[in-house]
Amino acid sequence: DPVTHRSDTDAQARRRLRWLQGERPEGLRQTQTRLGGYGSSPGTLADGSDQGYAAVHPAGAAYATFLAGLREQPAVLLWTADDGRLHGFDGRIPCGDEAVSEPGGCGEGGRELFAHIPASVWPALGQRADGSLAPVSLMDSRPAVAHVYDGRQWRRLAIVTGGRFGDYALAFDIDRRQALWEIGPGPTDPPGRHSGDPAVALGPGGRWLTVLPTGGGVDGRAGLLFVDSLSGERLHFWQTTSAGAAAGQTAPPTNAMGPPLLIDLDGDRQADRVYAGDLLGRLWRLDLDSPDPATWGPPLWLTGTAGDRPLFEARDRSGAIQSLTVRASVQRGTTGQPQLLLATGRYRDHSDRTPRPGFHNSLYGFIDDDRGQVPIIPDLQTDSRTIDRGWVMDLPIAAGEQPAARVIHPP
Repeated sequence: DPVTHRSDTDAQARRRLRWLQGERPEGLRQTQTRLGGYGSSPGTLADGSDQGYAAVHPAGAAYATFLAGLREQPAVLLWTADDGRLHGFDGRIPCGDEAVSEPGGCGEGGRELFAHIPASVWPALGQRADGSLAPVSLMDSRPAVAHVYDGRQWRRLAIVTGGRFGDYALAFDIDRRQALWEIGPGPTDPPGRHSGDPAVALGPGGRWLTVLPTGGGVDGRAGLLFVDSLSGERLHFWQTTSAGAAAGQTAPPTNAMGPPLLIDLDGDRQADRVYAGDLLGRLWRLDLDSPDPATWGPPLWLTGTAGDRPLFEARDRSGAIQSLTVRASVQRGTTGQPQLLLATGRYRDHSDRTPRPGFHNSLYGFIDDDRGQVPIIPDLQTDSRTIDRGWVMDLPIAAGEQPAARVIHPP
C-alpha cells in the first residue's frame, strides 16, 4: 500500500498489477493510453552502427561478427517515459509497396518489444496507480547505447538515469532484455541525484566506463560518478568546488552537472578526457591519464589550494550565469587539438518559463590548447564580445513576454 507500506490484500494487489499491465480497473488512475508521457529527452536508436572497435580492440574480429549480426536485426528505438519505464520499440518502418533496404527489412514499426521498470521506481508505482502521486516524471533521460565486450562476447547495452527527478541509474542488455545493475539512493551513494544523460566509452586500461552526471549536492556542488559499465562497480567520484552564495542570498545555488563528453585523443578508441558543464555555466575538464581511477581529475594547471577551477565560465554581457545543460560537441582543430563547441540554455524548472529582461544565451567555440582557463573578452567600443582562442555568438535576448532564445538539445 503506498500510504501504509503494508502488503496489499490479494484483490488490491491484482488490481494494481492489472493497472501496470495496461488495464484501467475502476478506482485506480485512469489514463487515455497505456504508455506514459514522454519528457524532454529524445529517444535513441540502437542499430548496427559501427562504434569502431574492430581495428583496435583485442576482440576486434569478434566485434566484426557481432556487427554483422546486428545489421540483420531490426533496429530498436529506446525511449524513457515519465511513468518510470524504459521502452524498446521496433525501429523498422512499416512495410509498403516499395522495397526497403533498412536493416532487418520492413516490419511492425512502432510495436513495443519490451518495457523495463527500475527497482528504484517500484515504491512510487502504487501511488501513481492510486492517483496520489504528484505528476512528476519518474524517468527523463536519453539512453546511451554502447557496444561492450565482457571477456567472452560483445553485448549491446543501454545506460539510463532517472534524469532531473530521479536518483538512480541502470544498465540494460538490449538483446537479452535484462538489467545488469542498478544504482539507487543509499548511504554509500554520492550526494545528489543522477541528474542527466550518461556517457559510455572504453577507458584507460581497457575497462568499460560509464560516466554519470550528478547534482543537488551540498554547497552548490555537482559531480561526475565513474562506474564499471558491466558491473556497476563504483570506480571514482569527482565533485566540483563550492559555488558559494550569490550576493543577497543565504544559501548556494542549486547545481547539477550536464551530460559529459568523453573524447579519444590518440585514436585507440579509449577515452582520454572528459568535458562536462554545469547549471552555473562552468565547463570542467578531467584527464584520464592512467588506468588508476584515483588519478582522474583536472590537469594541474586547473587545480589550486582553493580547489579545482573550470576551463571556461559562460556569462552573458551583464555577467549573468548561462547554464550548460547540453553535451558539448568537439572536432579536431587545425593544430590537432580539441575545438569545443558549447551552447547555453536551460528548461528544467517552472521558473525557467519566466522571461528575464535583458538576459541572453550564447554559442561558444574555442580550442583547448592547455594554456589555461579560456576567458571571455568584452569589447567596450563595439558592445560586442570575443573569446580567447575562439569565438562567441550571442542569441536573441529576452523581450517582453518572450524568453531568451536557448539551446536545450544538442545541435
